[in-house]
Amino acid sequence: MFLIYIDESGSFQKSDHSENFVLSGFIINERYWRSLDDSIKTLKEKFFPNTKNIEIHTTDIIHGKEEFEGVNISLRINFLEEIAKIIRSANIKVFAIVMKKSKIISSNHILSYGYEFLYERIAWNIEYLNKERIDSGGEEESAIIFLDSMGGWAFEHIRNKMSSLILRGSNYDHNRMIIEDPIFTNSKYRGNIQLADILAYAFNHENRTKKINHVLIQEVLTKLYEAARDKMVYSSPKSPAYSYKIWP
Repeated sequence: MFLIYIDESGSFQKSDHSENFVLSGFIINERYWRSLDDSIKTLKEKFFPNTKNIEIHTTDIIHGKEEFEGVNISLRINFLEEIAKIIRSANIKVFAIVMKKSKIISSNHILSYGYEFLYERIAWNIEYLNKERIDSGGEEESAIIFLDSMGGWAFEHIRNKMSSLILRGSNYDHNRMIIEDPIFTNSKYRGNIQLADILAYAFNHENRTKKINHVLIQEVLTKLYEAARDKMVYSSPKSPAYSYKIWP
């Protein structure tokens, strides 16, 4: 079984000040998910031993807000550098969708097309990974999707959109291996969803016109972005944007 963890950065709403809406995450085989989750948990306990069940929200780490208020910036940067090392050593495949909001007509288009493009990257990566398994004498494995929980009308829209794609596929892909409806879960208790949050933030920052005005923060976000890019399946005959699509 393949497990897929997804989070977002920025808002799909046209009225929001964010420049991009980003969806990113990774695919990991069930044989490896616990070791990755444990490595994130161990790292959090090492850097933030006095805070129980601290949740990684990258924007809070970068800006020293919420649970990270008053935490030394060097400690926060060093923590993210260690996360970059975890990404590089993890047995994962990363994917990302960057929606350039100023060029898209409506919030609904941003949300709907974003999740459709996301689904296609997931399906193609599962196909790629299963081909590797077959070529090495193994069997195909199915996959299940985990997303961070949310409220409001967007929840039902996303759930319905993803459920429809899983059932019927898109114009460019007919899903065979993703099963069940997507599972919405509380990211506070899932280190792998929190890792997806970091990936989404790094891709968002890389595609912003205006970067954060802090050299060390820029450097660590670049390290995270480069570590994520190194975990991607690159272009194929299916699509030049096999794992990483910027639209339009």
